[in-house]
Amino acid sequence: MKENRLEPSIDCRLLELSDSPKPLLSWTSVVDRVRGALADHLTGRTHGQDRLEGLARANVFVVSLGGRDEWFSHQALLRELIRHRLHLEQPEAETQVHRHP
Repeated sequence: MKENRLEPSIDCRLLELSDSPKPLLSWTSVVDRVRGALADHLTGRTHGQDRLEGLARANVFVVSLGGRDEWFSHQALLRELIRHRLHLEQPEAETQVHRHP
């Protein structure tokens, strides 16, 4: 398998962010779009909407899908990389998320 040269760069960028969004990004990467309440549910944390808005404003890993419901999506290439990392670190995560109502 070819080594992904973007991965170290992404890890460094995550470490540079205050209040690291790594859990938010990891758990929300298993869905195609996310909003604050869903992010809170998936991560077990609060303030998901604020964090997603902040990441989108800073153009870091997520983009706003517009509309009044404030939906967001991970940048496509990064979503695949984050999903892959989550699968390696926690193989049961995607199944676990999709089991929740």
